[in-house]
Amino acid sequence: MGRCSIRQALKFLDSHHVDPKKHSVETIGEEYNLDSEKVAKILKYFRMHTIKILEDPRQKARAARLKASETKDLPSGSADSLQPGKTNAQEPSLFWGKTDESPKSSSKD
Repeated sequence: MGRCSIRQALKFLDSHHVDPKKHSVETIGEEYNLDSEKVAKILKYFRMHTIKILEDPRQKARAARLKASETKDLPSGSADSLQPGKTNAQEPSLFWGKTDESPKSSSKD
């Protein structure tokens, strides 16, 4: 009978896994010109590897702590006060005195 490449074998293993009724032993044997007994053994003894990525519980705890510390540090008030271009009356000024004034010079004339 025929031969198949690894790529073809992986393809029919996957297609059989997805829909075993449509891609039965007989249909795979006919499509790839393989003996039905060999196809049945391939499907029985070979499996596709699957990777399952598990969540790290420590990452959830870190994210929760980070979120809690960020919300604790935010000034109280509405969300509008945090919009760019809007100032919050409760925020301290980043400049000396009021924002309209320039810094006072320390030298005397």
